[in-house]
Amino acid sequence: KGEDDIKIIAMNANTPTHHKINEIEDLPHLMVEEIKHFFRMYKELQGAKVDVNKTLSRKEAEKAILQAIKMYKEKKE
Repeated sequence: KGEDDIKIIAMNANTPTHHKINEIEDLPHLMVEEIKHFFRMYKELQGAKVDVNKTLSRKEAEKAILQAIKMYKEKKE
């Protein structure tokens, strides 16, 4: 609907194969493209068109999570 819809990609920090992944750039390029494709397709199945045109850093993701927590707490009150 013309609005941003941030998605967070998280991995279990204790998984041995993922110990060197801290940023989206640490993932294989093909995996990032598969993730983008997934988000395009699942929204298309809901009748929405989605543009996945950027990825954010870990720092930006953490900021988005904190903002979401703050909004949740404000709405809950």
